[in-house]
Amino acid sequence: MQKRYGVWCEVWGGVTGHRESWLKNSVGSPMEYPTLEAATNVAAELKDNTNGNEHRTADFRYTVRVVN
Repeated sequence: MQKRYGVWCEVWGGVTGHRESWLKNSVGSPMEYPTLEAATNVAAELKDNTNGNEHRTADFRYTVRVVN
């Protein structure tokens, strides 16, 4: 069976404290990627977009994990 990868998202701070979950699509299903490279690229883009904001009130971490 081919490995599939997902992006595990964690957030600390802000109003609601710590929370974590798989990155999901617009209908609430976890996003899966066929290669480690594809998932890593998505995680890097999310990291740059969220942690690069100087006005943010929370810290974000995105980790690539094997889904199946």
